[in-house]
Amino acid sequence: LEVLLDSTNEEELCMGLKILGVEGEAHDVDLLIPYLRHPSLNVARTAAKSIAKAGITDSIRQAPLIIEFLRQTSDNEIRLSCLKALK
Repeated sequence: LEVLLDSTNEEELCMGLKILGVEGEAHDVDLLIPYLRHPSLNVARTAAKSIAKAGITDSIRQAPLIIEFLRQTSDNEIRLSCLKALK
């Protein structure tokens, strides 16, 4: 998994992000959040979807980060995934 997340290949990176979303551990969400700022829109969207799929957000630590990112992005797909993660 670490190899996928460190990959410069966008498809491999997205695959790693999807795996993290399926596992659904709280620490996985911590790993996903930095990818919301990735320069590739596809990677950022995949990270947002994986955060929403994980369904585990620690409201004390992670929700403020997701809310802040909501304010900074204009991509509707990312915003919707972030809102789903906060529900």
